[in-house]
Amino acid sequence: MWSSFVGNVSRFLFEDRNTCFDILALSYNQLPRELKLCFLYVGVFPEDFEIPVRHLTQLWIAEGFIPVRNGINRKLEEDMGIAELYLAELIDRSLIQIARRRSDGGVKTCRIHDLIRDFCINVSMEEKLFEVHADADLLSSSCNNNTIKARRLSFQGNISHSTSSATTLGSLSIRSVLSFHVIEEYNCMKYLEWILKHFRFIRVLSLEKFPSDSSIIPKGIEKLIFLRYLRISSSDDVSIFIKSIPSSICKLLYLETIHIRGRVEKPLPKSIWMMKQLRHLNVTRGLGLSNPWSWTTKLLGDDDHALSNLQVLSNLTVSPTTELLFSKSSLFPNLRKLHLIFDHPKYSDASKILASLQGSNNFQNLKTLKLEILKFGHALDLFPSVLTKITFMDCRLDSDHVKILGKLPNLRILKISFYRLPDKSRMLSVMAGEFPQLEAFQMINCFGIERWEMEMHAMPNLQRLVIKGCYGLRSLPHQLWSLTHLRLVEVSGSISEELNKELKELKMKDGCKLIIS
Repeated sequence: MWSSFVGNVSRFLFEDRNTCFDILALSYNQLPRELKLCFLYVGVFPEDFEIPVRHLTQLWIAEGFIPVRNGINRKLEEDMGIAELYLAELIDRSLIQIARRRSDGGVKTCRIHDLIRDFCINVSMEEKLFEVHADADLLSSSCNNNTIKARRLSFQGNISHSTSSATTLGSLSIRSVLSFHVIEEYNCMKYLEWILKHFRFIRVLSLEKFPSDSSIIPKGIEKLIFLRYLRISSSDDVSIFIKSIPSSICKLLYLETIHIRGRVEKPLPKSIWMMKQLRHLNVTRGLGLSNPWSWTTKLLGDDDHALSNLQVLSNLTVSPTTELLFSKSSLFPNLRKLHLIFDHPKYSDASKILASLQGSNNFQNLKTLKLEILKFGHALDLFPSVLTKITFMDCRLDSDHVKILGKLPNLRILKISFYRLPDKSRMLSVMAGEFPQLEAFQMINCFGIERWEMEMHAMPNLQRLVIKGCYGLRSLPHQLWSLTHLRLVEVSGSISEELNKELKELKMKDGCKLIIS
């Protein structure tokens, strides 16, 4: 019933909105309890909002919608795996739509139809799951109606009006505050102070569209004693600038995720090392870790400083301190994803840091590595063999580097973005037997590559190939089209006339799709 409705949304809308809701209710009632919560929760996002899947799944986990078996020592990939299965089920049922895909074919962003969003909001108000406050009048009516006491609030209206009218709401029962409205700079701190005062027991605080040039983490953040998830982001593509993150944030004993879309001028406070529960740490730019050893802590061992549950560390700026930290044996025992940025003058080459990755026991669980650096020398052979995904941003790689990468036995995803190839040959060459497990290969703005040669039995498991902005590339290797597992080739951006002609004349085998945009 619901799948047939999805294909004829416009017709049903013109007929009867109540009929649409009745049909949606049939599909909703068939969902298991845990899927019902995850589905309804998508309604907290604004209309036509493109939802990052990682953001959504992290929220599901923080909200307690994902079953937990091992307490604080549980593995993040297990939780994320369950969350992704839930998402896939909701997509299969046509309740959630795919907006964009990742390079490996996974879902990067998603959205829901406006009608489904309205359904989620209505049911959630009845279930007391969450309320959406799109304007001051709605919030005021909720305050005056004591029968509606939702556990979660999504603010999408005039924040200055909301803060004045919501003070009588049953704030002690609120567990999550999500804000999506643009906040003027002069109202920013007032809004945060209002949250600290009235919502002290929240577990989730997600703030979008904050002003870019204000210090937005108040020193009283430790008052949110049960906080598990903290996300702060600015409007559009502008990054927030933060002078420093207060050490008081480290007093939050349950905080698992810190995600700040902005630049932090000073390194994180030393007390960050005492946050044993922290699992996900992401600051878009300027993320620096302090040296935990000093005369005040010299009597403590390595284990006392280890971020023992940290599994995702994103956008870490490499510095002399980074080299020291990476050389220690057990500071990051469970780190699974690492993103390094090389913009320190001493670290224009990645050799020392890569040697640290390979030489310590820190990174036995590391699966995903992302690097932003201009040059490498010839240190790529220092990559841990356990890596399954590597991303290079703005890197100058030559044919020797490609050969070394091709020997990694477990590499499944390779993404390369750089401006030119140093080799005079201007050729990408992949030999037989190289990249034995590679499933997804993405090249972005590889301006210097003109030719790509590929021997038989190279990249035998390749399934997805994505090429963007490689206008110098004149052709693709003929061996590519004989790969048994190849399912998608996507070419976009400016391409040469030769490659454009070749692709238009190409006859794809059954089961393989070619997209040119």
